[in-house]
Amino acid sequence: MRTSKDKISVKQLLFVFTIIVSSPATRFLPKYAAAKAAQAGWVSPVVCIVPFIALIFVIDSILKKYKDQSMAEIITTIMGRYLGKLVLVLYLLWVVLLLTLYTRYYAERLTSSIYPNINNNVLIILTLIPIAYMLRSGFTVIARMSEILLPFVGAMLVMLSIFLLPKIRTDNILPVYFNDIVPIVKASFASTGILSYLFLLFFLSDKIVNMKSFKAFGYIATYINISSLILVMFITIGVLGVSVARRAPLPVLITVKQASLMDTIENIEAIIIAIWIFTDFTLISTFFVVTLNLIKSIFKLSDTRPLINILAILIYFLSMGISSTKFELEEFSNTLFIPLSMLLGYGFPIVLLVLSKLKKGVKSNTK
Repeated sequence: MRTSKDKISVKQLLFVFTIIVSSPATRFLPKYAAAKAAQAGWVSPVVCIVPFIALIFVIDSILKKYKDQSMAEIITTIMGRYLGKLVLVLYLLWVVLLLTLYTRYYAERLTSSIYPNINNNVLIILTLIPIAYMLRSGFTVIARMSEILLPFVGAMLVMLSIFLLPKIRTDNILPVYFNDIVPIVKASFASTGILSYLFLLFFLSDKIVNMKSFKAFGYIATYINISSLILVMFITIGVLGVSVARRAPLPVLITVKQASLMDTIENIEAIIIAIWIFTDFTLISTFFVVTLNLIKSIFKLSDTRPLINILAILIYFLSMGISSTKFELEEFSNTLFIPLSMLLGYGFPIVLLVLSKLKKGVKSNTK
């Protein structure tokens, strides 16, 4: 579908969503799943299907009730001006925290894989400068770039899976017993939390057209994302085993190093690192736009482009000051990530839908 210069389609939005999910998915989900559910960890994304489809239904129901309004406007309409603004401020703080964490994780991943002698602050600066420059052209640049490159990312995942399949040991992924259900559910919390980013993207709903097709494309996105998460965990845990997968700093990268493309191309981890850079770049850029849109809604601004450089400087200092070591960074994010993702990504949208129905019921009774 062709869109106007400053608008994107629902399909493009879900392309962006799939790209930003793939960044944390390859960074820590196999490690988390192996730690929580051992050899059964690769099954954990299946548990995410129910809450994620429920989230799609909730978002679709809200948007249908309040057509032609942004999510920020919907929140203030349902909850009132002051309480609604308070909620928007909470989401703003949450997105800024995520933006800070992922900017720092991006630098940590590069220093761990290819640039061990370069300081994090240099890598962060070299990331934020092009992002700040690109965002002046609007979010459509990110959406179109994701639409073009997502098929390539998917093809690489399938290709790597095929070449790594012979290296999988069945004792690394089996057996899976009935008493593994509780660990599998616990292992699914991280995946479920990452999928909650879908709600955050709808703070960009004023930039999205063709909302009627959201539910249909949402179900397709469910299949693609859940399948990809299962495949990444299955291959990583299957090749490395539980003990290595749960302890390695970058288990997916170690797994990729085991691949050999028909004994002709070795060291294909360089391609994977390039994909990581692209997915991290997309993730950080997208949360930049969400942050700016929330600021625009809270303070009723007409243009947020003058704030791009200010936000970039703020994120630089926050990402450098959030922790002194990678261990502290992981502990900090693990403590906050899951409860806040569940609360703001699933809990609040459900509350919002219930309040909208109650408000509609009260209005119909007073007529």
